[in-house]
Amino acid sequence: MSKASGNTRLLTPKQRQIDKARNEYNQIVSSSLVDASLSFFSEQTGAHAIFMKGHNHTDKIADAEAELEVARAIADNGINVTLTPEGDKYTMYATNVKINKDGSKKYKFAEGLMATYTYEQKTPTEINSSAESSVRLAINHANDKHAQIALIYDKHSLFHTKDIENGMKLYQSRHKAWKTKGVKAVVVISSKKILYEHHFDE
Repeated sequence: MSKASGNTRLLTPKQRQIDKARNEYNQIVSSSLVDASLSFFSEQTGAHAIFMKGHNHTDKIADAEAELEVARAIADNGINVTLTPEGDKYTMYATNVKINKDGSKKYKFAEGLMATYTYEQKTPTEINSSAESSVRLAINHANDKHAQIALIYDKHSLFHTKDIENGMKLYQSRHKAWKTKGVKAVVVISSKKILYEHHFDE
C-alpha cells in the first residue's frame, strides 16, 4: 500500500526571508569545496542547490543535464539540496560499503542530500516492461545506494500517480522486509518541475 501527496512543498516566503537565505547561500558557495558555477539559488523560494566539487557527473550529457534540472526544481519547490562528492577521496560521504574477498572496500554513493535525507535519482526515457516495474527498479536502485529517497525525474511524462502507487505496492509485495530497507519515500519531479511525495503505507 502507498499514499501520495502532491506539490506539498511549494513555499511562498517573505522577501526578508529570501534575502537572508541568499546571504547564507553566498557564504556557502564562497567555500573552496563548492562549485559555484553549477550551484543555484531560487529567488522563488529562497532554497538552494549546492554542487560540491568531486560530485561525479555522468558521461551522458542528457543525464548530467537531468541532474541539474532536478536539483534546481527541488530548490524551486522550497527544499535545499546538496549534490555530494563521490570517489575514494570522499568516503565520508559514502552511503554503503562492500568488503570484497581480498579485503578491499567498494564504496557506493547516493546522489546527494535533499534537506537532510539522502536520495538517488533515476530519469527514465522510456518504459521497458511496465510503469510499475520501472518504479520498483528505481526504488531498488536507491536501496542499492542506501539512499532514503528514490527520486524519479519524470522528464518525459511517462508516469501517472497510479503508476507510482502501483510500483510501490509491487516493490512491497516483492520485498517482504521492505521496512528494513533504506528507502522511506518516492519523490517524483514532473516535467513541469512540480514535486510530488509518495509515502509507503504501513
